[in-house]
Amino acid sequence: MTRAQIKTILENIGLPYEYDHFEVGKAPALPFIVFTYPQTENFGADNKVYAKINYIDIALYADHKDFALEDRIEAVLDEYGLFYNKNEVFIQSENAYQITYELEELING
Repeated sequence: MTRAQIKTILENIGLPYEYDHFEVGKAPALPFIVFTYPQTENFGADNKVYAKINYIDIALYADHKDFALEDRIEAVLDEYGLFYNKNEVFIQSENAYQITYELEELING
């Protein structure tokens, strides 16, 4: 998976999205998506990075639990044959759900 493919995947989900955060005052109404590359777990060989592996978090923010929307997101991820893990928290101060899909991106190798 490439960064260009991530962009295509996010566009196919059909919600507004941004990397890391929306500018103050420019966030769209919920639901929307924010994605990040929070860390790497590279594979090494011969004392160098042999394969670069980025973690990707795709976080859905919604003001109510929307199973149909989550099913739609998962259908897009499944369409691309992506393995993901999912976790959910309710952010009390924002009165919003954060549903995060954790994936990996192989850069080379």
